[in-house]
Amino acid sequence: MKTLPPHTIHRRNQFERLSYRLRAGMLILAGSVILISLVLALVVFSYIFQVATHPEQAQELVDQWAEVFNRSDDPNPVFPVLASPARWFAVFALGILAFIVTRIPLLLLQMGVQLFVACNDQRRVVQDMMREVLSEIKQND
Repeated sequence: MKTLPPHTIHRRNQFERLSYRLRAGMLILAGSVILISLVLALVVFSYIFQVATHPEQAQELVDQWAEVFNRSDDPNPVFPVLASPARWFAVFALGILAFIVTRIPLLLLQMGVQLFVACNDQRRVVQDMMREVLSEIKQND
């Protein structure tokens, strides 16, 4: 069996070290994204659960948003804040906002898991690429 020249072995070792560092960095990134998404999900869902279980807090939040949407200079409005369309719009806007905010941690979690899977599948890809590089080096020699 033919042995490889020393410079080829050195380049191969260099490439393997670089590949290992890249894989370690990607695994750290995947782990941190998963951890951040879990913490964010815990914070978001606990806040939404808090608002859902305390109706007075939810009513106060809707009233605040209704005041933002119902800005008028008239000191005696025709409709009070409780009966205005701004209140219904506030409920609708808060519902949409809650849906969007709950999707962010779930999408981050999915991205972290996919990155983790890609890092574990990288070994096969690197081996295939190394075979191709070595076969081209052998052909050139």
